[in-house]
Amino acid sequence: MKRFSLYCLFLVNVQITIGQQSYSTPNNFFDLRKQILSNIKNETVQFNEPEDEKDNAMAKFKRWEQFMLPRVGPKGVMFNSDAVYKAYNNYYAQNKTLFNINPWSAIGPFYDPPSGPYYGTRVGVGRVNCIAQHPLDSQTLYIGSMGGGIWKTINGGQSWTCLDNQLPSMSISDIAINPIHPDTMYIATGDAIGNYTITSNPNFHQGHYSCGVLMSTNGGLSWQPTGFTYEQYQTENIYRMIIDPIQPHHLLLGCDKGLFRSTNSGNSWTQLDTTRTYDLLINPLDATKYYALTNNSQKLKRSYDGGASFKIVNLTNLVGASTLGHIRISAADTSKIYVLRGAGQLIRSDNGGKSFKTINNLSNPFFHQGNYDKAFALSPVDTSIALIGLVDLVKTTNTSKTYVKVDSIESPTKGIHVDFHSLQFSIFNPSTIYAANDGGIYVSHDVGETWNSLNNGLNITQYYKLNTSNLKPNSIIAGAQDNCLTVQIGLQ
Repeated sequence: MKRFSLYCLFLVNVQITIGQQSYSTPNNFFDLRKQILSNIKNETVQFNEPEDEKDNAMAKFKRWEQFMLPRVGPKGVMFNSDAVYKAYNNYYAQNKTLFNINPWSAIGPFYDPPSGPYYGTRVGVGRVNCIAQHPLDSQTLYIGSMGGGIWKTINGGQSWTCLDNQLPSMSISDIAINPIHPDTMYIATGDAIGNYTITSNPNFHQGHYSCGVLMSTNGGLSWQPTGFTYEQYQTENIYRMIIDPIQPHHLLLGCDKGLFRSTNSGNSWTQLDTTRTYDLLINPLDATKYYALTNNSQKLKRSYDGGASFKIVNLTNLVGASTLGHIRISAADTSKIYVLRGAGQLIRSDNGGKSFKTINNLSNPFFHQGNYDKAFALSPVDTSIALIGLVDLVKTTNTSKTYVKVDSIESPTKGIHVDFHSLQFSIFNPSTIYAANDGGIYVSHDVGETWNSLNNGLNITQYYKLNTSNLKPNSIIAGAQDNCLTVQIGLQ
């Protein structure tokens, strides 16, 4: 019998960006620390929170410093990001019998704990980065977590199964499912938002880096590499991956190295663009039309040949200082292209992306954290309805006018966590919408008015540190990212 006592200190993981300048990356921790402190002192840090935010640049730096110091040694030698995974594989190869005799078993948390005293905030099970819907079965969903791998439900989220917990990277940034043969699916590994949001310096470790794209042909029961591979020490990120609905052997992905396309189910890839690509979209009514949001001064690029080639269609900086932005087109009116800018502005084009006008500036009064929390869903049946996830969840029923908070960190009433990373309308029911955030996955069946947690059975909590009791055997205390301090009394 397990017993949990939960005390919510609510360890908030707020992000910063240290300039978009080019670094001559130090290979030594102490040199890197000196460089970062100099940037903070010289005010080259770009804040993505209010001026009175207590969790400022120095606080974020000190968390990183505390994490790194025990891992670099007295000489400050930086470690490879894949060191733990390789050490595990080597140990496992030499000790298979021991693993079978004494296997690891999960002890939780497996469900949402009670809400805590921090503004009464809703507490969840852990960060979910992405959601994928089964194209033929409304009860089957997949989610990709920050550090707990990929999970599947076949009953609408009442329970979940982990799909292979031996992946080379347990961080998943995106999922693409073959719409004709849904047992064939692809995952983009790595924690893109956790890495990029801290700094453009790849040694400023925050999340897990990508090992490339993995493929499954049996619904996720097993995985194998595709032709797009990385070693984690290369410190690369994949931001978005899409699959052609008509020719599902065609895939497109956006990453730090640019825009890549495969026409043979991921066996080989062609680089179409060398600029960092954040978001990709296929017109919902015309699969020959693709759109890409890139870091070439944050330009919108367009393809009218099924993703074979792209060209810039707008010379305006669409995203702004914070570079994580999203493109959306509704099946209700494909003549309009919406972009949620990194700075929190919603803009729209009525001429195929050639020019844009500002619809609403959500950065005031709604709080966001630059490149970390940003999600955007446009109703497939009514373009006046949209939900936008920043720190809080915002909804409009008249896109160009009024926006209201559905729920907030200060006064949560709808039972949903904060810090949003994905919002998706159901492909089966336009009244149903799914949300992924720092607390897990949630569902609304009334277009975002009320929400229910789908976290039961997920074992994905990201713990920063843990310790055991000297007085009470089998008792532990652990601090999680954005989800409380957990105290477990006894493991039986």
